[in-house]
Amino acid sequence: MHRVRRAKANRVFEYWYAWRGGPQILAAAASNPRSLAREVARKAPTAAAAYRTQARPEKRPVDHLTLYGLITRYLELMTVDRSLAPAPRSIVESTSTSCARNSAN
Repeated sequence: MHRVRRAKANRVFEYWYAWRGGPQILAAAASNPRSLAREVARKAPTAAAAYRTQARPEKRPVDHLTLYGLITRYLELMTVDRSLAPAPRSIVESTSTSCARNSAN
C-alpha cells in the first residue's frame, strides 16, 4: 500500500493507493494532523476492504481447448513445482558434449 500526505492552505490531506501508481483506496482531509488521524482511522476499514479486492487477482476461466490454454496451465504448474522447469542451458550443453564424446569412442 502506498500512502501520501500533503499539507496545503491550512488543510492536511492523506491519500492511500493500493500500490504505487495503483487505484486510490482512501482519501481524507482535515484542518490539523490530529483530526486527520481520526478521519483516517474512521475510513481505514473500508480502505482495507478495497485493498483486498484490488490485490486479489481475478480468477480466469481455464482454457482446455486451445494450445494457449495448454501452455498457460503448464507455466502455472511450473511456478508451483520447479522440478517441471527446463534444465539450465549449462547443464544441457555439458550433457550433450559428454554424450557426443562417449559416442565417438
